[in-house]
Amino acid sequence: MAKFIAYTDGSFDMKTQIGASAVLLMDASRKRVLFERAAARRVEYDPLKKQRNQEQELGAIIRAVMCVPNGSTLRVISDSQYCVKVLSREWNASANLGLIDRFFYECKKRQVRVEFEWVRGHNGTKGNERADELCRIAADSLKNGGPAVFQSNKNLCFEL
Repeated sequence: MAKFIAYTDGSFDMKTQIGASAVLLMDASRKRVLFERAAARRVEYDPLKKQRNQEQELGAIIRAVMCVPNGSTLRVISDSQYCVKVLSREWNASANLGLIDRFFYECKKRQVRVEFEWVRGHNGTKGNERADELCRIAADSLKNGGPAVFQSNKNLCFEL
C-alpha cells in the first residue's frame, strides 16, 4: 500500500471575497515533493455564512484525497484544528456538512485511508508554510487578473 503525506491549507479574504485552497503532496519520507496545487475562487458574499475559511480548508483536504492513487494511505497535516477534529470524528460538525460528506465519500470510493496530524499555523513547519504560500500565490494571481489555479508539476505519485 502506497503512503503519502499531504500538507493542506485554506484561506479566505473577506475584503476581496477570494478563497484559496492548497495541497503539497510528498512521499512518505517527506524527502520528495510529488505535487503542488493551489486554486482560488471568488465566493459570493453571504453574511449568514461564517465558515468560509473552513470551506477552503476542507476543500484542500478533499483535493489531497483525490490526488493519491486508490488504496493509498494518506497522512494529512493541517493547521485547521476544526478540520482535523471533525474529519477524524472527534468533534460533531454543525456546518459544512456537504463538504464533510464529500470527504468521506471520496475516501470510501477511492479506498484511501486518511490519518490526521494537526500543526500550529505559522510556526515554521516547512510543509505547512509552503501550503500557506501556495494559497497566497493563487489568491494574489486571481486578484490581479491571472489564472486561478497554480500547479507546480504533474502529480508524480502516480509514477511511483
